[in-house]
Amino acid sequence: MFLCDIVFPQNLPFLTYRIPEHLVPLISPGIIVKAPLRGKPKIGLVIRCYEDERENLKEIIEPCREYPEFPITLITLLEWTTNYYFSNEGTVLKSMHFRDFLYFPKKKAMPLRPEIKPVSLISEEPFSFKSLEHIIDVFKKGIYQTFLLRPENIHMKKSLLRYLITHISAKKRASTPGEGIIVLSPEVKDAERTFSFLSDIEGLRVCLFHGNLNRSIKASLLREIARGEYDIVVGTRGAIFSPFKKTQMIIVLDEHSHTYKQEESPRYNARDVAVMRGYLEKTPVVLVSQTPSAESYYNCQRGKYILIEFQRIEKKRIWILKRTKEIIPFLTEDIYREAKKALDENEKVMLIHHRLGYSMLMCEECEFLFTCSTCEKPFILHKNRGLVCHNCGRTEQVPSSCKRCGGFMLKPYGAGIELLYETLKEKFGVNVKIIDETDANLRAGIVLGTIKKLNKEDIRFKIIALLNPDLFLNLPEFRSLERLVQEVFYMKDLLSEEGKLILPTSVPWHPLFKFLKNLDYRSFIMEELKLRRFNNLPPFTRLTNVYIHLRGEDIDIQQLHRLKQLLKGLDIIGPTVITSTLKGYRSCIKLTFKELDRNKLTEAIKNIERVASSLKGALRIDVDPLSF
Repeated sequence: MFLCDIVFPQNLPFLTYRIPEHLVPLISPGIIVKAPLRGKPKIGLVIRCYEDERENLKEIIEPCREYPEFPITLITLLEWTTNYYFSNEGTVLKSMHFRDFLYFPKKKAMPLRPEIKPVSLISEEPFSFKSLEHIIDVFKKGIYQTFLLRPENIHMKKSLLRYLITHISAKKRASTPGEGIIVLSPEVKDAERTFSFLSDIEGLRVCLFHGNLNRSIKASLLREIARGEYDIVVGTRGAIFSPFKKTQMIIVLDEHSHTYKQEESPRYNARDVAVMRGYLEKTPVVLVSQTPSAESYYNCQRGKYILIEFQRIEKKRIWILKRTKEIIPFLTEDIYREAKKALDENEKVMLIHHRLGYSMLMCEECEFLFTCSTCEKPFILHKNRGLVCHNCGRTEQVPSSCKRCGGFMLKPYGAGIELLYETLKEKFGVNVKIIDETDANLRAGIVLGTIKKLNKEDIRFKIIALLNPDLFLNLPEFRSLERLVQEVFYMKDLLSEEGKLILPTSVPWHPLFKFLKNLDYRSFIMEELKLRRFNNLPPFTRLTNVYIHLRGEDIDIQQLHRLKQLLKGLDIIGPTVITSTLKGYRSCIKLTFKELDRNKLTEAIKNIERVASSLKGALRIDVDPLSF
């Protein structure tokens, strides 16, 4: 009897079906078929075929010949992702854009398609890239190796990418149709810039793929990639599953970015999936970052990755200032003086503030701070939206009186971007622009916002000030210092030749600011790794957050005690009870495993699954979380 395992793009594990005798020659792994599921014919992917004797199995209906064959390499990657992130095959298949792959638009979509020109290599480069020849040699041999590149700045990052792409394209080894290069960028705006930049390289067929494209375009692109109509796919994290039959190289730009981590199940990290895809397909992987993540830098120390640095002494002016009297919230006298001087010279000023909205809301009479009833986080007052919880998304109208004492003396507490916008316009009397995702008029005298919403990299500022760097020093997250340093390095590339980057702090003696003043990322990350080792934190251990979401609010303490006993002998933080963020659930039991032994962790997860089932709870697992 011939059987096959089929995965459907639903929250289900693979299911086994019998292959009718007349279809046996037509069915193999990677074939898309129609099979009965819950009484209806559904389309799924065959991942395995074998002979076995089993009773009461349903038969597949027919192969779907209108779809291209799904690459075998992606099936192997699907199985690895399922096992590593404790998910199921159907959920991972959904994340691989399989439903878009199956979609047939009513009208043919027209994705961006640059004009193809004859190939010509760049004759001159602004930097010496002899060390990149090692990557090109690995590419020509067709073997796996992960490289970590540290460019000096944004301009060098583009030059590195252009050099690699053009030289590899010109020296491309014999390839079969359907092979290509994947270039990942952390954000859509970054991917669009990279696509525009690579589209100018002669002789290459480049496409842009990200989640904001409409379904018709995504469906067309996926099938065109599978047919070998593109040489390069540029995109965000989902592009790592591009249906090339085989990748020739995978490049991950700004590999340190936390946006490569997917927030919903299967909660994969595209950077790590990229490294595994390169390993499975025996192809080089190139990670690029000015400020590599601690995990990647540690892998270079261990010899798993090869580190290639392009670092020179930079003369950017970084001012670490003791926080003085504030003229308006978060704007000190020193920053005001430097900003005023720059504005008088018709220069641009950028102020970075990591608090959205107008402010929080407090009762002046009893000092009650208005918080979200769902997750107990402070509400943020937005002028046009009322009270908004940035943690769970709950909104409420602004109350007229205090919930605790009934008083009417309600006042803003703290300052967000909206409040700063008002006060800056009044104080400076110049045009102030809040950066948003759709429009950033960077001709404004003062640009106010957060780095992640800046849409341009070619603008230069005379003064850039991070108004609240101490926020990062006080966050209860072990990666907070790393993120602050990464943000400062990004901001220094936005300075003009004579520009200044100002960091006002209440603790200028903190060791971190010495590294920042000297732009010494290597010394910082080495010191950070020492602290991580001492505290047994990643990359010296593996974190896994496990959540058991329950519909009731009352949790039996004895249940928590039994759960703790069940997991005795493992390094665990918790169990603790928190508010559930899932719709329809009121409470949640959270555990954090600090465990390198995969077998022990797998056995523990199986025990927790049984506990969650007995409590009729929903289990969620986050492997390698960004925080815990």
